[in-house]
Formats: sequence, C-alpha cells, structure tokens
Amino acid sequence: SSRLLNDIDALNHLYLRVIVPVGVALIGGVLIVAMMALFSPRVAASTLLFLLLAGVAVPLLTFRLGHGPGRRLVEQRAALRSAVVDGLQGLGELRLYGGTARQAQRIGAVTDAMIAEQRQLSRATGLSQGLLGLAANLAMLCTLLLAIPLVHAADLSPAQLPMLALFVLASFEAVMPLPLALQMLGETLAAARRVFGILDARPQIEE
Repeated sequence: SSRLLNDIDALNHLYLRVIVPVGVALIGGVLIVAMMALFSPRVAASTLLFLLLAGVAVPLLTFRLGHGPGRRLVEQRAALRSAVVDGLQGLGELRLYGGTARQAQRIGAVTDAMIAEQRQLSRATGLSQGLLGLAANLAMLCTLLLAIPLVHAADLSPAQLPMLALFVLASFEAVMPLPLALQMLGETLAAARRVFGILDARPQIEE
C-alpha cells in the first residue's frame, strides 16, 4: 500500500509540473513571436528558432538523460519506504534474531542507489539550464545584430533596440520550466505503469 500511495503522489504532480508548463510555453511562445513580428519578421524568425531549440531540443535531451534515472528513482523510493516500514514494524523480531544490522545495510544500499540516481538527474538539470542560458543569450545577440541595421535605416527607433533585446531575453522564461517538466515526466510515467499494472492485474481468486 505504501508503494501505491507513493506512485499516486507522483501522478498528482502531472498537471502542475508537466501539463501546465508545456501549455504555458506553447501559448507564451506563440504570443511572443507574434509580437516580435510586429517590429521585425527577421527578429521574430530568429527568436522562434532559438525558442524551438530551448523549448524542444533541450527538453528532449533532458528527458532522454533523465528518463532512466527517474524510472529507477521511483522504484528505489518505493523500495526504501517498504524497507523502512518493514524495519520499524518488525524491529522486535529483528533485534531478537540479530537482523538489525542486515536491515540497516539494506536501507543504506537503497539510499546510496537513490543518491546516485539523484546525482544523474542533477547533472541533467544543470546541463539543461546551461543550454537554456546559452540559447537565451545567443537569441539576444542575434536580435541586436538584426535590429541595429533597422535603427540605422530608421525602421526602428533607438529606444526600441534595447526593448527588443530585453524582451527576447525575457521570453525564454516561458520555456525555462520545460526541461524539468520532461524530467519529471520520466518519474510520472514509471509511477503510472506501476499503478495501471496493479489495476490491470487479474485476481488470483475470482468469485
């Protein structure tokens, strides 16, 4: 029952941590590019390219790197909870038969495995955040390179140049949560498979 509750808790994060960030990124990206197109189609196309890189390529890379560790982390978290509950409920028997040390080693081994998986997830998160920052700064640089000639040609006012550059930089806030959302998706899918596996299982004794 503790494993099932743990998996249900993981499924509860699906809406807030996966569906909502993806929806906000889609709607926000469309509005941002449309607004940029009012000032310069070239700047809008450049912004769209970097938003696609940051909002599609980087999250997919994060999902690929974090899918395996996330799936194993769900299993290890359930195993740790089960080991701790078994150890507490059977503490008297364990002390009587000298099994406390072995139970502690079992809990320690599961904990070490969880820490190793969490380190892999942290590396994936750090890589994704670095790539997102790089994409945002490159998008702002391309915006400046494309917009400066428009200022010289009087198609843009000088005050609009920093506004466009900062707006492009701020637009990446819409896609910043996506790598973590897809990383959480790996854990959510693993939990969903376990829950539906229980629901689809046939009872050993049918009335």
